[in-house]
Amino acid sequence: MESDEQEQQSESSELPGQDSDVSGVDEISGQGSEPGINKRPLSKTKKKEGGWLQSVLIAIALALGIRHFLVQAYKIPSGSMIPTLLIGDQLIADKFSFGIRLPFSDHHLVEFGAPGPGDVVVFRFPEDPTKDFIKRTIGTPGDRIRIENGVLIINDTPVPRTYIDEQLYRSHGHRQSVKRFHETLGRHTYTVQYSAAPSHLMWNMEEIQLNDHEIFVMGDNRDHSNDSRFWGTVDLDLLEADPLFIHFSWDSETNSIRWGRFGIGLN
Repeated sequence: MESDEQEQQSESSELPGQDSDVSGVDEISGQGSEPGINKRPLSKTKKKEGGWLQSVLIAIALALGIRHFLVQAYKIPSGSMIPTLLIGDQLIADKFSFGIRLPFSDHHLVEFGAPGPGDVVVFRFPEDPTKDFIKRTIGTPGDRIRIENGVLIINDTPVPRTYIDEQLYRSHGHRQSVKRFHETLGRHTYTVQYSAAPSHLMWNMEEIQLNDHEIFVMGDNRDHSNDSRFWGTVDLDLLEADPLFIHFSWDSETNSIRWGRFGIGLN
């Protein structure tokens, strides 16, 4: 989900304010009215129409509230998180994990803390907050991070990884050889992949020090990810959601559903 990828975008809207105390019928005063004539009550049809409209407005308000504060679906349009996430995967994410965000704001009204090492997160792209990105948390607040010959080193300790195999990776008709590794960070062990013949500009990176309100993120498809190595860190205020599981997956190359990916958890 990045500049070379189409990003999922989340939008929210508000209903115009309405005064719940305003009645739809004007009262007829006694002055100037003829005695013995009663006011005609609202017809049943009008009452039904008013009740239907109220139900629709309440349903819309609830839907917007759930989408803004609780959960949201996201679609993966690119391969930066392969092999963990595939193009066409659709996720359900918890928007309550990192805090309560003010509507139409980049700031949290209440913060619940930062993601842990190895957590996958959805966040607003620092260079364009209208776009949502998804990456893996590599460095947490206060960490020192550098890369030497493709090996992550956090606080002077290399991140443990174990070689798995070398295989052909296919995406949109293109094939290339990749090397896969199991990497362990925090409570997570996951698979990352590198080009078999590395020519990545960020194979090495000088050490950076994170402040107490930012994280460092990378994609699991290490040589094909636009991430913190290129545009910097992510402020905690930009954290959007905590991905929970894959609820649907579509393979556009074969025009088929990937049934085996349903229900796969992420964090």
